[in-house]
Amino acid sequence: MKENNYPIEIEIDDTLTDSFKVIASAVPFFGAPVIELMNMLVIPKLQQRRDSWLQELGERVKKLEEEGKINYEKLQKDDVFIDIAMKVTEVAIKTHQKEKLDALRNALINTSLNYPSIDISLKQIFINYIDIFTVWHIKLLGLFNNPKIYEQQFQHIYSSSLIEIIEGVYPKLKGKSDLYKSICKDLYSKDLINTESISAMMTKDGLFVRRTTNIGLLFLQFIKEN
Repeated sequence: MKENNYPIEIEIDDTLTDSFKVIASAVPFFGAPVIELMNMLVIPKLQQRRDSWLQELGERVKKLEEEGKINYEKLQKDDVFIDIAMKVTEVAIKTHQKEKLDALRNALINTSLNYPSIDISLKQIFINYIDIFTVWHIKLLGLFNNPKIYEQQFQHIYSSSLIEIIEGVYPKLKGKSDLYKSICKDLYSKDLINTESISAMMTKDGLFVRRTTNIGLLFLQFIKEN
């Protein structure tokens, strides 16, 4: 059987490290020793994140080909896959949060599988969302997509607002209405959910209706592990 050689690393632009050096050198009170200190503190971590990310991606792609789900040689020639690989890698280096890294990895794997089948422009928009969103954006969007799975948790409710559902499902958000209201406004403004106000009172049936738009559903499919 022919053995394929899978790259452990790929060459990528050191955009983040170069940008950091330029910004540091442009600040008047940064002397050369200070710049070198910050380079020593920040850049090794960025390189470590990059290497870890690429290692994991390489292993996932190898597993998919062994399962017969993708063709490695075809992926090398797939410009959409390469574009998305570069974009998710750039974003991945900027975060340590597992939920966002999982979303980015799933986005690339789903691109290799062509699932869901959507335009590259929309995929790039979705990756930008992962970049600028918090983990709570992703969690709340998931909640709004299928609130019915939590209905048994709220049997005592006859009418209420989505605030009670949000704080009931995610107790860590209790007392942080400014945070999650801002997040919900973000999701609405980006046409990911169809509900502008989460404070409105509604019946129990109304509370557990799916609130994601078609775009919101596509985004969740794009970042879901398959």
